[in-house]
Formats: sequence, C-alpha cells, structure tokens
Amino acid sequence: MCEPILRNDPMLRILYLSDLHYSEKQGVHAFDQSPIIVLDPGTHPGLKAFRSTLVGQVIEALQRDEKPLHALCVAGDLTQSATEKEFRAAEAELLRLREAMKILPASTLVIPGNHDVDWNEQAFEKRLDRFRLFAQRITGR
Repeated sequence: MCEPILRNDPMLRILYLSDLHYSEKQGVHAFDQSPIIVLDPGTHPGLKAFRSTLVGQVIEALQRDEKPLHALCVAGDLTQSATEKEFRAAEAELLRLREAMKILPASTLVIPGNHDVDWNEQAFEKRLDRFRLFAQRITGR
C-alpha cells in the first residue's frame, strides 16, 4: 500500500490529531481546561467558530507547506460523549480535512479514546457500535 507513495517521495508524511472532543455541550474539558468543541452555534458561537477555524488553519498550513500528506491518524477522544451527533460532526470535519489534503480513505486511521467507547459494560457495546460505524465511514473499511 505504501510502495507507490515511497517511490515518489522518500519521506512519509502523516498528520496526527488527537483529543478533538467534539461535544453537544458547551464548556471546558474538566481535565485540562481546554475548550470543548461545540456543535450548536446558538449555544456558543465563539467555540463553534473555533472548531471550524482550527480545521481551516490546519488545512491552510498544510497547503502552504506544499508537501503532500500520505496519511491521517486521528487518535483518542474524537467525541466528548460518543453520541451520534458528535460522531457526525467529527466525521464532517475530518472528511473536509481529508478531501482538502487529498488523503485516501484507506490511508486514514481512527483510534477510539475513553470518551468514544465507555469501558463500563452497560454502555460499552452501544458506544463501540457508534465508533465502528464512524470508523467505517471515515476509512471506507
């Protein structure tokens, strides 16, 4: 899978993102006090704009660099509560990023964090199923 990439460019370039915490709630992540990404512009337009601006800034910086990205790895805590709405919001932004950088679905890796799949037995299967569907839509497998 990587052979054609490496033949044309000896350096494999991977964009690694983590802890995006897409959320339906406004506020601050309790652990590190970083902004929670808000989905509803009516509740807090500043944080909604922050999320879109962050992805936009990543795209702009990578396009200025003019070197191709070969893969996208998104690890841990894509969502705050593993709701379908949060996964859909993360998906929309990651697809936008992947399309802008011309990264193939097969060159995309998503890894769940504890916010994406709750390790508590009652909630685990439901959250894991949501993550599996999200991962299938993003990676095409």
